[in-house]
Amino acid sequence: MTDDPQDRFLDALLHRAFSEGRADDDHRVAAALARIDRRSAWPRRFVSRALPTLAAAGLAAVALIFATGPATLSAQEVVERSMARAALLRDRAYDVRIETRFGREVEGELFVRGNERIVLHFETPRGSLWAGYDGEEAWVVPRRPRAPVLVSSDPARIESWLAERGPAHPFLQVDALLERLRNYDLQDLSSGQHLVVLGQRNATSEERGPDTLELTARAGTGEIESLTLKWERRGPLRRVELRLRDEAPRADGFYGHATHHDPGRRVLRR
Repeated sequence: MTDDPQDRFLDALLHRAFSEGRADDDHRVAAALARIDRRSAWPRRFVSRALPTLAAAGLAAVALIFATGPATLSAQEVVERSMARAALLRDRAYDVRIETRFGREVEGELFVRGNERIVLHFETPRGSLWAGYDGEEAWVVPRRPRAPVLVSSDPARIESWLAERGPAHPFLQVDALLERLRNYDLQDLSSGQHLVVLGQRNATSEERGPDTLELTARAGTGEIESLTLKWERRGPLRRVELRLRDEAPRADGFYGHATHHDPGRRVLRR
């Protein structure tokens, strides 16, 4: 759980207000949380904004009087709902599939707990590559068994460490991908029990990133089922896909580096 008392208060308040069995409550929580810029440890969203206790209580009260029936959501609202859902402190595991422009295919796993914990795993012919952030330290466990484990208090180091190991092992961060999608030209392709939003990078945008980003989420909750990134012409990657595998809880120690290497391995702090 987060150590921020205001975050704990808000999580507890929303849980109490919306956990009594009403089928449509998840979308109320999502709609409420979508208006909150929650604190994140990640480099793209370092700015911390305090949420006063009274404002949190007021927000929860407003959420309680939302209409009960499902409404037709715009593409932007679908993205907002999924962002709010992803921020909840729950464990999720995604299967990852990466295709490079040179025909190489790489499979991996992404584990997250809200926006505060992350573990990436790639199994390669040279061994297992692990990387993550446990809320306090960023770390990478290189494939070579004799290479030291790299640890830093700066979460931005993960991205640079993985970049040094080639484009086939990109740093994947769910909340950052959704933030990017918010700034794309959005098209709603939803049908039935699935919310589907296709985002296309604006042709005049100078921001680097995939040409298209597609989100598929559950209609009832906004829970992300898949994220698919595609590059048409530039860059070393052609396609990256994240697909939800399970939501099983994991021990707190899972997000630390010690769980993913032999106890005697050298640790280098930078």
